[in-house]
Amino acid sequence: MSPLPILFGLLCCGGSDSLVVDDFACLDQHGTFQRLSRHADARLVVLYVYTNDCPIVRHAAGELRELVTAFEPRGVRFLGLDPAPQDDRASVAAQAKELELALPILLDDTQCVAEMLALERSGEALVVSTTNWQLQWRGPLDDRLEYGAQKPAATRHFLREALEALLQGTAPPEDAPRPKGCAITYLQPREKHEVDYARDVVPILARSCLPCHREGGIGSWSMDGYKRVRGFAAMMRDVLLQRRMTPWQPDPLYGEFESSLGLAPEETRTLVHWIERGAPRGEGEDELAKTMEPLPEWPLGPPDLVIELPEQKIPATGPVPYRKPDVRLELESDRWVRAVDLRPSNPEVMHHASVFIRGKQEADVLQEQLARLAPERRTKLLDWLAKKGGSPENPPPEAMKYLGKRAFQPVFTFFSVYGPGQGIDEFPAGTGKLLPAGATLAFQLHYTSNGVATTDRPRLGLYFHATEPARELKVTAAVNTGFVLPPGERAVAVSGERSFEHDLELYALFPHMHYRGRSMRFTAVFPDGRREVLLSVPEYSFDWQTIYHLAEPRRFPAGTSFVCDGVFDNSKTNEFNPNPKATVKWGPRSADEMFMGYLIYTKE
Repeated sequence: MSPLPILFGLLCCGGSDSLVVDDFACLDQHGTFQRLSRHADARLVVLYVYTNDCPIVRHAAGELRELVTAFEPRGVRFLGLDPAPQDDRASVAAQAKELELALPILLDDTQCVAEMLALERSGEALVVSTTNWQLQWRGPLDDRLEYGAQKPAATRHFLREALEALLQGTAPPEDAPRPKGCAITYLQPREKHEVDYARDVVPILARSCLPCHREGGIGSWSMDGYKRVRGFAAMMRDVLLQRRMTPWQPDPLYGEFESSLGLAPEETRTLVHWIERGAPRGEGEDELAKTMEPLPEWPLGPPDLVIELPEQKIPATGPVPYRKPDVRLELESDRWVRAVDLRPSNPEVMHHASVFIRGKQEADVLQEQLARLAPERRTKLLDWLAKKGGSPENPPPEAMKYLGKRAFQPVFTFFSVYGPGQGIDEFPAGTGKLLPAGATLAFQLHYTSNGVATTDRPRLGLYFHATEPARELKVTAAVNTGFVLPPGERAVAVSGERSFEHDLELYALFPHMHYRGRSMRFTAVFPDGRREVLLSVPEYSFDWQTIYHLAEPRRFPAGTSFVCDGVFDNSKTNEFNPNPKATVKWGPRSADEMFMGYLIYTKE
């Protein structure tokens, strides 16, 4: 066995050896996504090893609170790290509140971070420099606490001494004893966890990774056998520890969804342990190396109608303006659509695409705006439409003056969307979307350059119902267009709301922001005031436009409101931020921002 170097080994308490801390990410006790590297705005980061119900941790809470108060204004960031398998988010949040600890406590549910840091007991503090992410010191807070006993006051304040020294550029103390704390139980210690490639690793990769990492998929490389997987093993460990892969990021505490590419904690642990133990081949047949059937051109079978879009030329580098071709359909009668398959010929460069129906789009947007108006304003607008010989379902041309340029922006509704990781847009059974006779489809194509000048020729496949379905599938959104993101702000809260005056059945939820979007949460507020979180995405990614389909449709009564709460990060610690010095508002460019929480539903 030839394991990868374990970066922390067993660094002695108070030692001065400097080892690089690999970046990692966890959810904290409030469900907020925390990545170590995003705390680069601090000078030092203190990782305090925390476990619930540990007497040492409880008795040290006062000292920890004083340290936070004294040193955070001086550029020190404090984070708890809880690798205890018996702790859950609710209990950690409750005890932290009881102990008046306001610091984020990261739950290391895989225990991979704890193993990387060679943690043995709670009550230990590790100090990391954000200049080079090197571990500068580790040890106890002070010498006051012993097992079953405690001094009236500490005679040495080891962490305080270490922080003072490091902030002043001098050596921290090297005589700190081993921390007193509760021993950490590892569910599957790395040195004892025998992971077999064929038996344990391949099934995980086949389910959660192969849908994208295959020939013709959107992954940057194909998992076509052990040799290729082993070659990318170190990179796989990075993205697993940082939770950048797999790109399925809903909070597991809320909602149940149709399909998930996500990894359970034990699956992540299996992959990381296999990699850290040298990624051995072992015995057994390599299922990944078998020749795979090529992806079918049209997985649902030949479409009823295929629309060929003009070839799009994509430059090698630089931003690519939205492409907005229109295609008029030669449909002699209305048709009901049951599925849409929008597929680029070059998925590496298509970031996402939206499709709208001109004519019907105006009606949909108008109806959406009517639903948001106060009753007296709604009555006036309905009277105006009637005088012009139109209605919300069939608006007159004059309605465009009211709608302005918003009619074809993806603000309130859409016909279909495509994004990385999304499959075919197959509508729920018994539902469909109306495509009027002679309709014109308006496309918005968003491309990203990949270093090589190339082309893409998208095609849209439409599948029709033979007869009109029982219910029309609709798309609406909780929207906020009036936000302002000041330069450098780390956490700007934004919210939007959509209320319904009728019963509805909800099928899917779809958050949409741009590069500064950090998180979004959907909450149903019932007529009696009861609230239920339907979906929380603590690590939103603009690069993965995911629609979350509910495992089972949910019925909601008239009077229900859906509230979307989001957070934007316009700081320099946001690695995706195009310009942290800019004041950012609503806009159609990727460098601008949007805030839409889409709901896909039928009226009941």
